[in-house]
Amino acid sequence: MTLTPWIIISIAVLLLLFALVFIFLINRKKFPRREPDYYVWFWIGIVWIIIGIPLVISENNFGIFAIGILFTILGLVHKKEWKKNHIKYKDLTPLEKKIKFWVMLILGIFILAFVSWFLIFV
Repeated sequence: MTLTPWIIISIAVLLLLFALVFIFLINRKKFPRREPDYYVWFWIGIVWIIIGIPLVISENNFGIFAIGILFTILGLVHKKEWKKNHIKYKDLTPLEKKIKFWVMLILGIFILAFVSWFLIFV
């Protein structure tokens, strides 16, 4: 029996728990509601397009590439709102800075774990 399904299930459960904690914090009114940052959406789309191009070429998988196109188009459609909705790190509250740090740390650990798993087992 392989461990791969259990690893995927455990990562999904951890991400779900992480999302539930984040939703709980938002509903406690500690975070101000903000409009979407379309500038960031644009750059996420560009990165996903860059990551998706090798997948399209090697595996004929258009998923990440297509989502990258959608994010980029959505960001460009709302280009007039880039300056209005863009939030810089210095404008965040201390609580938001702390949560941003932990989110980036946890995502970094997930990426490191995935790359390690990929290099060991694939």
